[in-house]
Amino acid sequence: GTEGAHWCGAFVNACLVKAGLPSRDWLRYTPSIVNNAKAGLEGWSWHSRPHVGDLVLFNWPGGDFVDHVGIVVQVNADGSVKTVEGNFQDRVGYWPRKSYILGYARPPWK
Repeated sequence: GTEGAHWCGAFVNACLVKAGLPSRDWLRYTPSIVNNAKAGLEGWSWHSRPHVGDLVLFNWPGGDFVDHVGIVVQVNADGSVKTVEGNFQDRVGYWPRKSYILGYARPPWK
């Protein structure tokens, strides 16, 4: 069920499991993250303004409607965010981000 899935979603899933949420196969596929958050599946929600702990979804120019996912670790006053991401430049790292953000999927944190 994950053939062709990028490991950015698998990385996000692993982080969420470590934080106490249940593993979900659909977190490995970025379009599913957007669709399920917008549908409110299992308490997830979709937002245009970030909070720490949200998943940030990216739409790169010329790509699919959603291409990549990371986790917001800091929200800055200028509207930018700092993220932790897997599979960007073939590694896990922290990145300053302001552009190409499609929106934010908020997990059902307790």
